[in-house]
Amino acid sequence: TATTQNASHLYNSPGVYTITLTGILGSCSDSYTLNYYLQPETASFSIVNDTICFGDTAWFSNTSNPPAGSVSWDFGDPGSGANNLSNSFSPYHLFSDTGLFTITLNSTAANTSCSNSITHTVYVRPLPVVTFTNSDSTNCQPTWNVTFTGSGSNIANWYWIFGDGSTANTPNPTITHP
Repeated sequence: TATTQNASHLYNSPGVYTITLTGILGSCSDSYTLNYYLQPETASFSIVNDTICFGDTAWFSNTSNPPAGSVSWDFGDPGSGANNLSNSFSPYHLFSDTGLFTITLNSTAANTSCSNSITHTVYVRPLPVVTFTNSDSTNCQPTWNVTFTGSGSNIANWYWIFGDGSTANTPNPTITHP
C-alpha cells in the first residue's frame, strides 16, 4: 500500500497481481485497475534426436514455462537461407550441411514482455558412401568362392546381404556359393 502519486513495490514471488490506483479529491474518487503479470519466462525445448544423418529432418518441441506467447528460433544454419529462422512453436528443420549446429530459442511469455533464451546443439552426420568390387562376377562352376571388397567413407559398420539368404558384417567377406 502506498499513499503517493508514484509508488514502487518489491514482489517476492511470480504470479498475477491486481494493482489498483485510487485518486481521491474530497468525497470524490476514481480508481483504475490493472493486472500485473510477474512471470519470468524460462525458455526450454526438446529435440527428438540431437544426432541425425544429413538429409533427415530435426524436430523441436517448445517446452518453455510458462507456455510462450511467442517464440523465435535460429537454427544456426545460414546456408538454409530464410529457413534458418522460424516463429513456429514446435518447428522442424532440414539442415543444409553436415556438422555441429547451435539452435537458439527465444521465448516470450504470454501477456508480458518477459523473455528468455536457451541454446542446444544438433550434430548432423555425413552420410556413409559405400561401394564394392568382387573377385568374380560370373562363374559357371557349381561351387565357387567370391571375395567382396568393400570401400567407402564415413562407415562404422558393414552389413552385407548376398541375395542367397547369407549375410556378413566385415568389410571384405568371402562367401562360397553352392
